[in-house]
Amino acid sequence: NFYRILKKDPTTNVYLNGTLIPASSFVNNLYYEFLNNRPNLIEADQPITVGQYFTSQGCLGNNGTNDPDMIVLNPVEQNIDKVTLVTTNLVNAPAQHNIHVIIRNSGTALSSFKLDGAVIPSSSWVVHPSDPSYSYAYLSNVSQGNHRLESDSGFNAVVYGYANVETYGYSAGANVKDLYQFVSIQNQYATVNFPSTCINTPFFFSMTFPYQPTQIKWVFGPALNALGITDVTANSPVFDSTWFVNGKQLYRYKIPAPYSINKIGTYPIRVLAQNPTADGCSGEQEINYDVQVFERPVAGFNFTASGCVSDSVRFNDNSNTSGQPSVKWNWNFDDGQTSNIKNPAHLFQAANTYNVSYSVITDIGCISDTMTKSVILSQPPVAKFGLSAPACVGKSITVSDSSFTSGSKIIKWTWTFGDGTPAVNATTNAAQAHTYANAGVYTISLVVENASSCKSVAATKTITVAANPVSNFNFGKACLPNAAIQFTDASTIGDGTQNSFTYSWNFGDGGTAQTKNPLHNYTSVGPHTVSLLVVSNAGCRDSITKTVDSVFAQPQSKFTSPAEACLGTTINFTDQSTSQNSTIASWQWNFGDGSPSSTQQNPSHTYTAPGTYNITLTTTSATGCVSVPETRQVVINALPSPNFSPSSPTCVNGSIAFADQSLANSGNINKWTWNFGDGSPTSNLSSPNHTYATTGTFAVSLQVETNKGCVSSVLSKQVIVSPLPIPGFVMPGNCVNDAISQFTDTSSIVDGSSGQFTYLWNFGDQNANAANPNTSTIKNGSHKFTATGDYNVTLTVTSNTGCVASTTQKLTINGAVPVSAFTLRNGNQYCSNDSVLLVDNSSVAPGRLVKLEIFWDYNGDQTIKSVVDNPVPGATYGHKYPEFFAPATKNYAVRIVSYSGITCQSFSEQVVTLKATPDVEFPNVAPVCANASSLQLQANTLNMTGGTGVYTGIGT
Repeated sequence: NFYRILKKDPTTNVYLNGTLIPASSFVNNLYYEFLNNRPNLIEADQPITVGQYFTSQGCLGNNGTNDPDMIVLNPVEQNIDKVTLVTTNLVNAPAQHNIHVIIRNSGTALSSFKLDGAVIPSSSWVVHPSDPSYSYAYLSNVSQGNHRLESDSGFNAVVYGYANVETYGYSAGANVKDLYQFVSIQNQYATVNFPSTCINTPFFFSMTFPYQPTQIKWVFGPALNALGITDVTANSPVFDSTWFVNGKQLYRYKIPAPYSINKIGTYPIRVLAQNPTADGCSGEQEINYDVQVFERPVAGFNFTASGCVSDSVRFNDNSNTSGQPSVKWNWNFDDGQTSNIKNPAHLFQAANTYNVSYSVITDIGCISDTMTKSVILSQPPVAKFGLSAPACVGKSITVSDSSFTSGSKIIKWTWTFGDGTPAVNATTNAAQAHTYANAGVYTISLVVENASSCKSVAATKTITVAANPVSNFNFGKACLPNAAIQFTDASTIGDGTQNSFTYSWNFGDGGTAQTKNPLHNYTSVGPHTVSLLVVSNAGCRDSITKTVDSVFAQPQSKFTSPAEACLGTTINFTDQSTSQNSTIASWQWNFGDGSPSSTQQNPSHTYTAPGTYNITLTTTSATGCVSVPETRQVVINALPSPNFSPSSPTCVNGSIAFADQSLANSGNINKWTWNFGDGSPTSNLSSPNHTYATTGTFAVSLQVETNKGCVSSVLSKQVIVSPLPIPGFVMPGNCVNDAISQFTDTSSIVDGSSGQFTYLWNFGDQNANAANPNTSTIKNGSHKFTATGDYNVTLTVTSNTGCVASTTQKLTINGAVPVSAFTLRNGNQYCSNDSVLLVDNSSVAPGRLVKLEIFWDYNGDQTIKSVVDNPVPGATYGHKYPEFFAPATKNYAVRIVSYSGITCQSFSEQVVTLKATPDVEFPNVAPVCANASSLQLQANTLNMTGGTGVYTGIGT
């Protein structure tokens, strides 16, 4: 808000909120501008003008979208008491309409102020910080349209509103008063200068001027003239008083005779004055004004009385003053006492009937008639009562009335108990019961009222309400058979006197006690009904009953377990414990082997050593009762110890005997489980035999089980299955004349250890003797057979792992003279390009030939031969000589040497004639045409005696 203060006279002193504004602050000695957002008080010793400005949007801190505006402010002296205004119709949104009001804090100015007929709340008014005799109100967001402001006192108002790019503002009317020239009606009671009076009320006409007129004419008009009031002219009038306003001297002139108007209405009056001064309009000045004549006020009042002379009577004005403020009040109490306040209270000194009269005078000096009312007062009754004891919180007490009266009958008793509870209004004197909720000192009051509505002085008694004890106790729990229950008092009292309690216990089983915290033994589970009565030192008592259900039966421990088990077996213990009216909450197991105890309900345990053990179970119920321990015995049998040994040697395809060497340790072994490690079926024999089909290292395992059901661990041993030697030898071919038969060993073994073989030869010779033994242990054995025939020669080979294998071959000792013979299959002549075939017909008796040597060119090249071991009689053998074409024939000597032994042999020989291979040769043929006639080919032949030709190739 921007403000500008304009002064006409540079010497004018202007004050802002009580502080003089330096003259140098006025621009051109004309105006002073300031900005603030607080209520301001602007005063001057000469006339000034004040304007309030709203800046345009975006200018000097205006961040809104509102247009600028200016309002010329009215001085508070130019106030009005009612006005109708219009809040402008703004087009844009959002629109806001506001009204500011300022008014003097006098009489009922604030309480009578209304907006559109409704009194605004007193909370809307704020005292002006620079002049506490004024208050202001900010009426925000009023609706658009017509509004009416009114009060019984003068006020100033400003109306303004704004919307988007719209603004308006104006002063809401002004009563443009001439502060230096005015008419007034005077009477001895008037307090204001209004030209108003009441019918039949004497008054004086007066006029105030800022100058001294030389003549004054009072023209009262036809209406007043008709009432007998004639016009008055005063020449060279004399003022009856003078004073200064704003430095200007004023003069008041009064018509000396009093006037009285007997008819209400508004009467126009003209005053004509001759003004001789230079600063006014010289000559005659006419002043017009209306005189308002009202009805006289009508006095009225009511009063509030108890009917007792002992109580003050309160009087309240309710006169009708036709809207004019009353300023004087006249009370006469008919006991020699009066009052001049508006709403007095009066205490009469004696019982009687008093005629109280009352009149009122308004601010314009109008006097009402006098109103009278009767006030009847009598002596009060006397209240009195007694009360019962003791007085305890929460317990009823009784009050008994004993009031009396010397006058009319008591018809009403009003009891108050001093604890904030509503008063009890009784119509009889019946005793009243009351219960106090809290301890303390209370005042009980009784007021009685008689038929004359006269109330007694309150009779009071102080009562001390003691705290009521709150009985309570706690109790423990116990287990049979020795169930000692500890009872602990938990009773309280609000005044802290619990140390003075007395106690009475009833334990519900015939037992009693009077101590604070007794211990009581029960012999049965119950439940038991226990009561406690507590009495305080003030006699207040309280009791409580509780059910004691914490006497519990002892739990019974019980469990199942096997009578015996095998070492390493997990033993499961099954709890079968019970607890009457409860449950088992914890278990304590002792397994008797020094191992940690278990708290599981159904534990499992594995013993680490054989033996006999005592298992103990102790249980605790959910109520904390502990059982007698339950003990059972378990025998832990030792596991059998498996052991075995295989027979030796362990050779492939040889039966290996596994001998059980296990120990039962407990009971007897009745089950064996053998696994031979080669994928073969297991065996359940005690000492089985097994044959391995392959060599290798095999994990042989044995697990045994006793008749106690104890199963051993699995014992595994490595069994190396060695390969068998593969015996073999080469048979000699011998005849009876040979000096020795030499056998050549060909034995082998898959692991390559044949170099470590041992040998045993058996020659099957019944004719052997010490000099020519039948056996030999060398690698390649030899023997001299002395007779022809068949002999079974056996070689037994033993490997380095002891594996033994034998082989037997039939040896024939042949006769000494073999017969060599053969035939040529196709005769003795062959072509050189054909194979020569012969059929062996050699033999020996007895026996068989052991070798043939076939020489194909014995006389020419003996290296060309075929050697046949162990020939088969009648076998055919063939040979192809080198092909030749010349000479015509070649002869070859074919010899067969037949052997029946090393030294026994014979031969046979035949000559074979080979003919040259025939040969055909064609000389070179000259080229011929494809269409030539047939061509005769001539061939050159060699070694031919005839034949036919066959042509192959292109053509025919």
